Amino acid sequence: MARQFNITIVIKYVMLPSMSIIFIIIYLTLGAIVGTLAGLLGIGGGLLTVPALLIIFGYAGFDHSIIMHMAAGTSLMVMVITTLSSAIGYYRANLITWHLTFITIPGIVVGAWIGPRIAVHLSTEVLTILVAAMASIAAIKMFIGKTQVNPEGHLPTPWIVMPVTLAIAVVSSMVGIGGGLFFVPFLTYSGVAIRRAIAVSASCTVPIAIVAAISFITAGKHTGAPLPAYCWGYVYLPAAVSIALTSMIGAQFGVRLNQKLHSDKVKKFFAIFMLVIAIKLVLIAI
Repeated sequence: MARQFNITIVIKYVMLPSMSIIFIIIYLTLGAIVGTLAGLLGIGGGLLTVPALLIIFGYAGFDHSIIMHMAAGTSLMVMVITTLSSAIGYYRANLITWHLTFITIPGIVVGAWIGPRIAVHLSTEVLTILVAAMASIAAIKMFIGKTQVNPEGHLPTPWIVMPVTLAIAVVSSMVGIGGGLFFVPFLTYSGVAIRRAIAVSASCTVPIAIVAAISFITAGKHTGAPLPAYCWGYVYLPAAVSIALTSMIGAQFGVRLNQKLHSDKVKKFFAIFMLVIAIKLVLIAI
């Protein structure tokens, strides 16, 4: 009996805290990697954060039916902090065209609220396939090269912009990524200069992240699935706080690294890496 008691004490008071510390270290490391790549390559972190969290949450033993929803919700909470920091930087550089941002807000707010509400009714497998598709699109775009600006393009009227941005917000918020993958091409093909398109995209991603994160929080509070401790709805707070903390530091390092490395070669390498992740996700889903 004494031996069994001692084993129980060891498991309860030594092994579990140790595992928690290990996962915190993993989240901190992930945040540093995501932030560095975001600063180096000018990409959103969600396309890397979501697949990574999906795998990590699986190893952590979280309920399989909700790990994709938790990965998306947690990624969006991280994005609230990181995209706000990015948008402030673009604002200080006077690159945000506010009238473009304002006409996208109605579609963004509605779409970002609807996306998570649709996501909670989809299985982890379906959402995983969607993330894999997004990762593949991003990888192909990154490998091909920079988005081309259409000099003859004209920004559509608000009645066209709003449904387009609504659709972007729905799809992006469903899987926990920013809308830059779609916003930037839409704006550049409409004649917006690439730097301003990226700045507007960053400012648009802030409300997507805020509204979608709140939507995942409220939806998660009414789920019947067993959520782990320290969850705020579908947002896993230990991961969100840890990733956000180091990603902000990593982003600054990535920006400085961008000036020293040949970013085009790094982008092609990362594009191949993203395709590998997409294949891995498909294998997990099936």
